[in-house]
Amino acid sequence: MYERILVPLDGSEQAEMALPYAIAMAEVFGSEVDVVAVGGEEERKFERLIRTYLERVTAGLAEEAVRAKAVFLYGNPAEATVDYARKNSVGLIIMATHGRSGVARWVMGSVAGKIVRSSLTPVLLINAKLYRERKASEAKFSRILVPLDGSSLGAAALPYAEELARKMKAEIKLLHIPLPSYRLTGAGELDFSFPEQLIEDMRKAASDYLSQISAEVKGKGIAVSAEIIEGVADEMIPDYAKEKGVDLVAMSTHGRGGLSRLVFGSVMDKVLHSLEIPILVIRGKD
Repeated sequence: MYERILVPLDGSEQAEMALPYAIAMAEVFGSEVDVVAVGGEEERKFERLIRTYLERVTAGLAEEAVRAKAVFLYGNPAEATVDYARKNSVGLIIMATHGRSGVARWVMGSVAGKIVRSSLTPVLLINAKLYRERKASEAKFSRILVPLDGSSLGAAALPYAEELARKMKAEIKLLHIPLPSYRLTGAGELDFSFPEQLIEDMRKAASDYLSQISAEVKGKGIAVSAEIIEGVADEMIPDYAKEKGVDLVAMSTHGRGGLSRLVFGSVMDKVLHSLEIPILVIRGKD
């Protein structure tokens, strides 16, 4: 699942925040790491400099006993990265959410969003706005939060979280956030209450669903806990993660109800910017 990892770099220290996580993953999964930079026509005159930079990075990974190779591509940064991942059986893209115009002269922030929206490969996003140096020992996970909505699409992130938990001996925390009594729209909050019986039915369905999923995860030898919290997803997920000391949130890009906009709308953005911890984004199959 994580045998081959791709790390996009733009020459900035912020973008390199992804490297400790790549090292940590490689240590437990025996992964090979492809360090990738993408340039356009203007970068051709800097190709030697860019390749030298990538070779320096891969040499540093080799010192950590990580098999790595440098890859320089020409084209649109997001499209070239996603295409390379698809053609080379990459199991995980690890990247910072923001960088600066570095040797490859592309801005990581806009590229990260485009990659998440188009990649079938899971993406581990590191919030580089909260830049600080990290060691690989700090990049391992012990508590993984998986928000669920009761649908198979919403649960797409769970197998990836389970594999991480199994290898890193981490606990999985399942969280179900039923629909609040109102919906949020672009115009603001709409005052709309669901019938009480419907709310009770939703609670019962959520409880039964979490009990089933918890039993399945526990049956795989993974420590698991589950909880139902009512509220607005983009507020409750960060609050819950902070309260429980979570160090990774694993989300599906698709789902129904409260999680249907985790990536393509405001929920994903607010969760990412509210937390210092990484977010693992999995694109569910339609």
